[in-house]
Amino acid sequence: MFLFTPTQPLLLAGCDDITIAPYNTYYSSLAGHIAHAGFSLSINKWNQPLTPTSSEVPALDDSRVWHLLSPSNFNLYQIPFQTDGTTNVSSIYTLGTLFCSAVFTRI
Repeated sequence: MFLFTPTQPLLLAGCDDITIAPYNTYYSSLAGHIAHAGFSLSINKWNQPLTPTSSEVPALDDSRVWHLLSPSNFNLYQIPFQTDGTTNVSSIYTLGTLFCSAVFTRI
C-alpha cells in the first residue's frame, strides 16, 4: 500500500504480510489538491501503522502484519499528462531519507 495519511494507518487482525511505502504519485497540482483536502504536506504518518488488540484477538506481531517496501523497489509514479500547478518533485510530501535517496539516485 502506498500511503499518505495525517493519522496512523490501522491494520486489523487478519492482515498479514502487508507491504507499505509512502504515497508514490506525483503531478504538478498535487500540492494544491492535498491542501484543498485539508492535509499538510509535512504531516504524513504512513510508516506508523497501528495494530490494535482486543480481548478476543491475541497481540499481533507487527513484523508478521506489515513491513516496509525496500527503498530500492520504490519509484515515483508521475501522472502522464500536464496539470496546472507548481508542485515539483523536491517539494512533495515527506518520503523519508531512505525513499528520497532512492528516488534521487535514479533521476
